[in-house]
Amino acid sequence: MAGSAATGFVCNACGEWKPSTHFHKRARSKTGYAPSCCACTNRARRSRPATPAGRRTNLKGLVRKGDLERLRSALDTSSSPPLNALLVTAVTPYVSARKKDTHSEIARLLIERDADVNSTGDHS
Repeated sequence: MAGSAATGFVCNACGEWKPSTHFHKRARSKTGYAPSCCACTNRARRSRPATPAGRRTNLKGLVRKGDLERLRSALDTSSSPPLNALLVTAVTPYVSARKKDTHSEIARLLIERDADVNSTGDHS
């Protein structure tokens, strides 16, 4: 990227000269702007593959919140959920979050789905 911030820059992705207003600001760079223009950056973001359908729901977050119904439906759609790690999350005490009555029900649900009660929390 050559040029001055007052005039503009050449985008590293498309090679076009554009005014500095066409670039995202970036404090870490020498110029204070990103090396690629906003249009090229957005195009690259849109072309990335979408998150797989089975990974859209944060299972561990649902366990921490004690959301039994959403966890049950997420487990039904997930291909290979980490049951042992989820069980450890359900029974581990937290400093920041208070346990709910549903955590014991979540533990029962995970055990019914073959989570190992002697697990140490690995993702197997």
